[in-house]
Amino acid sequence: DKRSGDFCGDPNKWLDSLSWLSEEYGPLYLTSCYGEPLSSLESIHFYAEIAKGNLVDIVTNLIAPIDHIKILPVNGNIRFATSFHPHYWKVEQFIEKRLLVQKEGYHCGITLIVAYPPYIPYLDEWKKKIEDAGSDVEILTFYGMFKDKL
Repeated sequence: DKRSGDFCGDPNKWLDSLSWLSEEYGPLYLTSCYGEPLSSLESIHFYAEIAKGNLVDIVTNLIAPIDHIKILPVNGNIRFATSFHPHYWKVEQFIEKRLLVQKEGYHCGITLIVAYPPYIPYLDEWKKKIEDAGSDVEILTFYGMFKDKL
């Protein structure tokens, strides 16, 4: 199996298939999450093309540069759920980026925060700051290893 960027296989074949489906059956409603969907220009161009006529929800940590995000159409078909990653930036920086994305015309819905054990003392503070900036917040249960324990 050949890999092209972040896609398994040729992204043009994915795009052709999804375009055919939407032409045949009407607009699609797609959700993309996990592994940071906006991690490459190739994936951003893919979503930009498919969002011309289909609804696309993307769960993103917003780490992509704003110039890359602005490649996506501002036609109401792109909607973001944001994921705050405290290991990457301070909550104020995240809020600033989220507000900038909204200012560019994109809809940002809920913000997600994973309750990783070292973050627990800060969750209430982060949640309040993000809610005060206009976003609902959902705290997600952490699943996985921490200090060699499940």
